[in-house]
Formats: sequence, C-alpha cells, structure tokens
Amino acid sequence: MPELIECCEKMVAQLDAPPATPRKRTTRSSAAIDEPRPVEVLTDVLIGFLTRDSHALRKLCEHVFAPFADVATAAALDAIIGVLQAKEGVAGEEGGGIDAQMEMDVDDDEEVEEEEEDEDEELGGDVDEELRRKIHEALGSAAALEEEGEEEVFDDEQMTVFDDKLAEIFAQKKQQKTVERDLRISFVNFKLRVLDLADVFWSRVPESPLVLQLLRALIDLERATRRDARSKPIHDRAMALLTARRAKVPAAIECAEGLEVLAHIHECARRAADKAELRALSAASALVTRSLLDSSDVEAKVEAQYAATVTDFMTRQASQIHADFFRVAASKLRPAQLPVLWRVAAKAVREFGHPRQALNVFRQ
Repeated sequence: MPELIECCEKMVAQLDAPPATPRKRTTRSSAAIDEPRPVEVLTDVLIGFLTRDSHALRKLCEHVFAPFADVATAAALDAIIGVLQAKEGVAGEEGGGIDAQMEMDVDDDEEVEEEEEDEDEELGGDVDEELRRKIHEALGSAAALEEEGEEEVFDDEQMTVFDDKLAEIFAQKKQQKTVERDLRISFVNFKLRVLDLADVFWSRVPESPLVLQLLRALIDLERATRRDARSKPIHDRAMALLTARRAKVPAAIECAEGLEVLAHIHECARRAADKAELRALSAASALVTRSLLDSSDVEAKVEAQYAATVTDFMTRQASQIHADFFRVAASKLRPAQLPVLWRVAAKAVREFGHPRQALNVFRQ
C-alpha cells in the first residue's frame, strides 16, 4: 500500500504541475530515463493486488486506475497485455506462464466456476510414471521378485501396510490434481480481473493511440481461447470488449501500425470460427478503418486491403468471410469515409459480376 500511495502522489503532482514553456527545455538523465514512470509502477502494483481473493480490492483497483488512465504509457499497457498473453502454467514448472500464487475467487458471481472432473476420468489415460514409481517403492522386494518372474505372497500384516501406502499415494495424487485445478481456476479469474482493467483503460481514453495495441491483444486472446472450454469466460469477456459500442476511435495513430493491425484483423476474419467472431472482427476493422481514414494518405492502402478481402470472399472456397463483414463495417463509417467502400464494391461488381467469374457463384 505505501508504494501505491507514493505513485498516486507523484502522478497527482505531475497532473497539477503547470505546462512547461518552450524556452525551458530540459533533458532527462540516463538514470531518470531508466526509472519507470509512476503510472507504470502503479499498474504493476494494481495487477499484483488483482491476484488476491477480494472483490472489494478488485473494485478498488478499477477506481484507482481510472483517473490515471489518460497518462498511461505503452509500458503500463504492456504490463496489462503481458498478463493477457501469458500461458497457463503451474507454479515452479519450467516454461510456465505466471507464477500461480493466486487464490480462487468463489464468492464473486461474475467469476468462473469450474465443475469437478470425474475421478475415474482423472485416473485414466496415460500411465503416470511418478505414480508407477511410488507403487513400485511401496511393493518393495515383491516388485523385484515380480520382475524376475517370481511371486511373493503377502501376509495380513504386510497387506495392511501395503494398503496404507497405496491409500497415501492416491491421496497425494488427488491432492495434486486438486491444486492444479484450483490454479487453473485462479488463473482464469486473474485474467478476468485484468480484462476489467483493460476495459477501464479503453473506456476512459478511447482516443488514445495505444488502443490499437490493446485491440490486437484482445483479438489474439479471443482466438487463443475460443476452443478451450475452461477459458470460455475469458473468451466471452474479450468478445464483449471487442463488440462494445465505441463513440470515439483512436486518434493520431501511426499509419504503419494501423495498417498492420487492419491487415491482421482481415487475415483473422478469413479464418473466423463462426459468425459471432466475424462480427467482432468486423467491428474492430471498422474502428481501425475510421482511424486510418482520418489521414487521406492511406485511403488507397485501406481500399486495397478491403479489395483483397473481397477477392478472398469471392474466389476462395474455404473463406470464412461473410457479406455481414462488409455491411457492419460500412454501417460504422462516417458518411465522408464511405466512398472507399463504394469503390471496393464497384470494383468487385466489375470483376465478379459476370457468371462463372467467381468460384463461389452463390455469393454473387
């Protein structure tokens, strides 16, 4: 908590400070450049708080972050995106994602609830080598005799000791699986809380150029979790953020970055899993297109990207593009930006309007 208070005091001081005049130009020392900004430290501290099992602390993090969202830096947003991109891993496991020191949030109705797996199903499948080793140790000399083709008969006392050891082994195995299941649940819950923090950022500063970075991360997250039943709450939350109504779009974006994100969205749309995902990608495409078309220098490149998607729609049999992808995008553009799509439509009619010009004739 002291770190949180210190960061807030520094950021309030920065916000209250008068703007520097052009004549007073100062250069930051190398130590100051290497030192993280207060908002970046604040974001790390809040993400640390989100690992705790407290609904009140979760809401507190959102309220604390909201006033400073407009001064968030790329590094602060990277801390949020890093959690969203992290792979699930068990604590101590090499190559794991985030250290799973998180607790289950079972009191929050919005958190995920996972059904317990059937015990028989858990014990099935491939043989656990560690379990085999422990049983081998419990058998002792009997295991060595069995390998030599001989057989040792246990008396009642030995059988009782052996049963106790087996019960202990299976109890440890069940406890391990319970711990792993709880870690999976807490990992999903942690990502849901961080997604709420991302939602706060996007809602507070929808015109920030950093929104493009968050948008691409959400698209990748949605695609990575769409086939995993355990991550369905994460998938649904990411979809909700992508399809939410946005009155404002990012401004003053880098054209190269915007075109790269737009190309990524269209590439994902061509391999969309269903219409719901396609609608989300169409909304994202319209948002990036609106931002890009504010600069007339990239109109031709945006038009070329949509034309390539239309060609894929008309000529590739396995294309997942649907007419709604273009219809939704057109409905979200400003009237002055619509000529770009009109030119794409006119070109498509000229190229594919005649019989047998398109592979997917029914799409004509």
